[in-house]
Amino acid sequence: METEPGLLSFSFFLLSHSFFLSDFLSMSSSPLVFSSPSEEITYWKRRATERHQQQQETQQQFEEFQQDSRDLEQELEKQLEGLEAKVKDSTLKLDRANGEIGDLKEKLAKSKDLSRQEVNALEGKLTQLGDNEKKLKAKVRELEQTSDDFERFERYVQQQLEEVGWWKRRARWAWRNYDCGD
Repeated sequence: METEPGLLSFSFFLLSHSFFLSDFLSMSSSPLVFSSPSEEITYWKRRATERHQQQQETQQQFEEFQQDSRDLEQELEKQLEGLEAKVKDSTLKLDRANGEIGDLKEKLAKSKDLSRQEVNALEGKLTQLGDNEKKLKAKVRELEQTSDDFERFERYVQQQLEEVGWWKRRARWAWRNYDCGD
């Protein structure tokens, strides 16, 4: 923050000359009385020397203050530059992170879609397998019924064969035992 040079000079002028003004004003309230002109000259020389020293001290303090202000301003500007660099770096990191978040959201959405498609496909296969299982169970029942029918038929055929065998044995026996009178 820069201050106008004219304003500083005027402020310094007022500060350095305020002592003389205060002396001048104090004189009007109680007039100084001198015994001789040389005493008055000595008094005013001494006062001028004191005021000159005060003015030099004030000038030196003012210059020190200006130098300290410049040093502080430079320090603050360096700090500001550092903070601005940090803000810029943080902004870049934030932008990069937001970009990565956007990419991750997009990947997540694609992954969800792919997963949903896979789940739907697997559900379709599961439904198809369930239907196939029902068909196979029905086919197994049908085959078991057919097998039972074949077993009954086999028992029936076996029984018929046994009866035929019995009749055949009986016919042999009868044939052997039949004596033809010859």
